[in-house]
Amino acid sequence: MKYDYSDIILKDVKAPEHDCTGIPVQLTDETMHQRKAAVLKKMEELGLDTLVIYADMEHGSNFEYLVGFLPRFEEALLVLHSSAKAYLVLGNENLNKAGKSRIEAEAVLASYFSLPDQPMLNDEPFAAVIAKTGIRGKTGIAGWKNFSGKYDDRRKMFDIPAYILDAVRMYSDDVINACDLFIGADGVRTVCSPNEIACYEFAASL
Repeated sequence: MKYDYSDIILKDVKAPEHDCTGIPVQLTDETMHQRKAAVLKKMEELGLDTLVIYADMEHGSNFEYLVGFLPRFEEALLVLHSSAKAYLVLGNENLNKAGKSRIEAEAVLASYFSLPDQPMLNDEPFAAVIAKTGIRGKTGIAGWKNFSGKYDDRRKMFDIPAYILDAVRMYSDDVINACDLFIGADGVRTVCSPNEIACYEFAASL
C-alpha cells in the first residue's frame, strides 16, 4: 500500500502542559499494613501456613508489594507465616536494607543470593539457612508467573530457581504455586486504594 504524504504540513505547536505537581506521593504505612492484611487473608483462603515470595531485580514486584524495595543484583525471599511473622532472606549486598522493609521482618543472611564469587559468609548448607525462616505446613510459592494453561496443573508448576524450591520442600511436603494470590483474577494487586492510585499517577506523570 502506498501513502500520499503531500498534504502533511510540519509546524511548531505549543508543548503540552505538565500536569505533575512535582510533589511526590508516598505509599503510607496504612497502605502497607492493608497490603499485608490482604495477603494474610488470601493465605487463609488458600489454607496456607507459609508463603514464600521470590524476587530478583527483574521479577520482584510481588516482593516489593510488601517490602517496598527490589533486591539489587541477585535473589531475595520474603517468607510470611499465617501468624504474620515474616523473614527476609537476603544476600550480602541487600542485608543492610532489611531495616528499610515496609513491614516488620527478621533478616536472614544467605550469601548464596549474592553475585558470583562474592564471599560465602554462611558456614552452613543452604537448607540450614532456609530452616531459620520456620517454613512449615502447606506452603505457597509466589514467583512472578501465574501459569494459566489448561493442560498442566498450574499449582505444581514453579518459576523459581530449583535450589530454592528443593530447600523449601525439605520442610514442607505440600508446596503449591500461589502467585495468583497476587496477580490472579481476584489477586490482591488487582485492586488499588486511593493512596496507591495517587502514588502511581505521580510516577506516571513524571
